Amino acid sequence: IHYAFRDEADGVHPIRIDQYGRNHIYFAKDLCLYPYLEKFNGLGSYRIEAQDYTAEQTAEIVRIYRAALDRLAAGGDGYQAADFDRLTEVSPRPLGIGTYRFRQSRNSI
Repeated sequence: IHYAFRDEADGVHPIRIDQYGRNHIYFAKDLCLYPYLEKFNGLGSYRIEAQDYTAEQTAEIVRIYRAALDRLAAGGDGYQAADFDRLTEVSPRPLGIGTYRFRQSRNSI
């Protein structure tokens, strides 16, 4: 059984219980910073939260991000519209840019 909170903006926040019985409230949309990778270029590491994804979905997402990071490292443009479209297809939930820009994130991606 899965539960969720619905917020005032009609966002649905899934609630999951981990193996220790702790509740975790998720964002209404999965965080996707692919369009902004150039701004984060040079970071030492990136993390993809994929515990709710299948192995195939995770592999495809990692492939897309790895290719973009490799293009950036080579001095090119990391963003490619076709890859971003593929991310939106692969993701099991809607994508957003996080809670810090809530109004922009609601309809941004």
